[in-house]
Amino acid sequence: MAGTSTKTVHDIFQNMEYGPSSTSTATAQVKQVVTHKCNAVIVVPGKTSTLPALLLAQLFMEAGIPAGVLNVVSGSEASLGAKVAQNPQVNYLTYSGRQHTGEALAKAVAGWGVPMSFSLSLSSVCTFIIFDSADLNSAVDGVIELAFKKKRDFCNLWLCIGNHSPYGQAASIWTEDLTLALESAKSLCVGSVWVNCHSVMDPALPLCGRRESGNCTDGGREGLYQFLRPSHSPSFPRSSPSSINYADLGSAASKFMIPERFDPSRSTFFFKYKIVTELLCCYRWMKKSPTARSQSLYSLADSLDNRRQDLAVSIQTQTGISLEEAEKEVELSVSRLTDWAARCDKEQGGTPFPPQSGSALSTPEALGVLGVILPNSKPLLSLVSLLGPAVAMGNAVIMVPSEKYPLPALEFIQVLQASDIPGGLGCQFLQYSCVSPLKRLWLHCEEEEEREAGRNWTSSNPSLQEELWRKAVVWKSIWIPTA
Repeated sequence: MAGTSTKTVHDIFQNMEYGPSSTSTATAQVKQVVTHKCNAVIVVPGKTSTLPALLLAQLFMEAGIPAGVLNVVSGSEASLGAKVAQNPQVNYLTYSGRQHTGEALAKAVAGWGVPMSFSLSLSSVCTFIIFDSADLNSAVDGVIELAFKKKRDFCNLWLCIGNHSPYGQAASIWTEDLTLALESAKSLCVGSVWVNCHSVMDPALPLCGRRESGNCTDGGREGLYQFLRPSHSPSFPRSSPSSINYADLGSAASKFMIPERFDPSRSTFFFKYKIVTELLCCYRWMKKSPTARSQSLYSLADSLDNRRQDLAVSIQTQTGISLEEAEKEVELSVSRLTDWAARCDKEQGGTPFPPQSGSALSTPEALGVLGVILPNSKPLLSLVSLLGPAVAMGNAVIMVPSEKYPLPALEFIQVLQASDIPGGLGCQFLQYSCVSPLKRLWLHCEEEEEREAGRNWTSSNPSLQEELWRKAVVWKSIWIPTA
């Protein structure tokens, strides 16, 4: 992490183990989960990996690992994995395998309030891009070796077709022109890019899936973070699935929103149009330099500061708190935006030192379009705290304001219009639902205030910024070998 090179996992994320985790996964993910203290793992291996999983459990026993840290349960991945995840003592679920099994598992666990991540590498196809400046002999050898080793299809078309693949696990570029290789690697929407090589792996670098290759991060410090949570961060409340009649969803007017009926028959076209608009805006925003994004965020902070009094009155009128508390919330919101403006050009990834010969880069990239459902507490501060990291890292945002206190969010639209933030980048407010191709959906559930289950938005703990920043990016590893 640039700018935080002296920090360790314990410095930033103190005492944040999730607890018992269920995993239908590969050995690499098991090692990530149990690396940190107090994480216990329940492994549901596939049919072909049952014996290796049992052997790993035996090795754990021989190494003196306490009983209960690693538990192996053999059976059907989807059905048994769902039963394990529905246990209230399981705090996290990760899956590694084929796409159809992962989809079945996700449907079975949906509604239970369990955080999930999926690594669908077994269903991925690696894109081969061979330029005319490549060493053709080495490139052909690599293609043939991978084709027979993996028994999969491959293509050697260029970036446009490469990015139209439904998979995004990895790509291989063959060229002797390093500038062309790095520019192409940055343009590819994949988790790993191999330059003049293929299938190079190392635990020091993260491997992130894109699109239908999943959303799990394997390896590196980034892979470890997904199994941790900040000590101040509330855990997900467990719930039970509920049925929704989508045909009638939104047909009744809301007293907190514009009092007009919502026509469900128009929803699909309307939402898709909005998200396509966001995608176009996001692409232009991602191409901007971090310094340019920083200046736009400074402009947004100044615009918010200029409307300080109006926003404070709006918060007081809607929530019923004192004017002094409302002014403090606006002041914290301005400070939070300024912090993200200063930070967005500081986080540029790093250069790990893998044991193999050559160099490797690990860089954070924008996810794309994020859907954010805002909580009721601190309606302005929570909006700014979530909008800041998303926009700072190059994402576009679709936000659903608090149903109970929507007016501060609507006032904030005028703040956006008066700033240098491009139109359509943030706060396209949708009332009822969001659809694909959203890359992430941030949902901040809150229990009753007296149960103290909600997030403390006024906290100045640096791990809050660290957590939100990590949720706003996806990592890409670029391998550059030497002779």
